Amino acid sequence: MRFLTSNHYAKRRQDLDFWREALEEGLEAEGYSAENLSAEGTEGTNVVFRLGENRFVKVYAPFFGGRGSALVEPAALRLLTPHIPVPTVVAKGELEPENENWPWPFLILEAIAGAKLEAIWPALSEENRLEWCLKLGQLTKAMHRAGPGGDFPLAYSEAEPGGFRGFLYRRYEQTRRETSLRILASINEDLLDELARTWGVCLHADLELAHLFVADGEFSGLIDFGDSKVGDPVYDLVSLCRDVFQRRPERGEAFMKGYGEAPPEFFRRLGTYAFLHEWHDAEDRVKLAMDSGASDTESLGRWLWGY
Repeated sequence: MRFLTSNHYAKRRQDLDFWREALEEGLEAEGYSAENLSAEGTEGTNVVFRLGENRFVKVYAPFFGGRGSALVEPAALRLLTPHIPVPTVVAKGELEPENENWPWPFLILEAIAGAKLEAIWPALSEENRLEWCLKLGQLTKAMHRAGPGGDFPLAYSEAEPGGFRGFLYRRYEQTRRETSLRILASINEDLLDELARTWGVCLHADLELAHLFVADGEFSGLIDFGDSKVGDPVYDLVSLCRDVFQRRPERGEAFMKGYGEAPPEFFRRLGTYAFLHEWHDAEDRVKLAMDSGASDTESLGRWLWGY
């Protein structure tokens, strides 16, 4: 596969006709037919197509963090399979095994039963939403309790050579270059060292309604572990604040009822990670500061929680 730029790749990402020949060869090499490939239409970092009724093929690209995703996602799924419902890896292969620059690795994954929580959320009563928040707390706790273990820490260290500490420093330096907001005064290298040294669990790192599947009143699956990390469990709550809790403290409290006791210095850590989060750019950080009126990460964390 040849792409001039990441934007060129992005335009072709879900074009099944473009990928079909390479997918046919790659799948057949692993003993699978490509006759029933269909466009899934999922927006994301990597190429994803449906393979029959019950499977998907996911191809990792050397763009948008795909090199790291190819390492951490299979390892995270191996770690978490005994603990929470995640996609089962049926097979793996490469579209271009002879390509020294990037062999275009892929996974064949079992589809998750049920519907995305994102699809049913708007129609739910607030009482039902609180029930799902409690169950989400239980699911998240089970994920965090699972590790790190197995080969997941090694995979993450290869994907992020500096580990969680290196990731935080990189985000901190980028933030300092992009903004001069006063909240930055409450973040320093000593704090980052403390956070990186003290905590280490398996993070999903992009927990949101679109990645959660439900069936028969329970969670049937959590998908898309391409951004997984080994780090502070509070980092996982930033995306939940944005996508699920939405500054309604009763939702966060329901989540913590399922999760367990809040970690120490919870709000300071939450505000720090919101400001340094991988998916928050300079514009997002300015908006956080303006909307919250926060002068430090502690007050930003409380605002995110709805206090």
